[in-house]
Amino acid sequence: MAQMPVRVSVPKSPVQAYRHNAQQVKEWKQACISGADQISQRTERENKQVKQERKRIQALEKELRRKDRALAEAAALLVLSKKLDAFYKKLIGQPKNYRIN
Repeated sequence: MAQMPVRVSVPKSPVQAYRHNAQQVKEWKQACISGADQISQRTERENKQVKQERKRIQALEKELRRKDRALAEAAALLVLSKKLDAFYKKLIGQPKNYRIN
């Protein structure tokens, strides 16, 4: 943001003081208007950037949920396969007269 140069002058009469103050008010007004325009342009860019970041975050969260479900499914399958192996080992280790109904 560009800084407006500050001019300091000492008025010699009340009329000069009034004109000086009126000129100073115009300069301040112009500085405020141009600054507000720059701020509004910056906020528009920032809003667009925030919106893009929000979409990216949502996409990453969606991918994370998908991968989390896949990992949970893989863990469940691993646990079930180990239980099945343990069951068959126990079944094979039983006496031959063991019957499965």
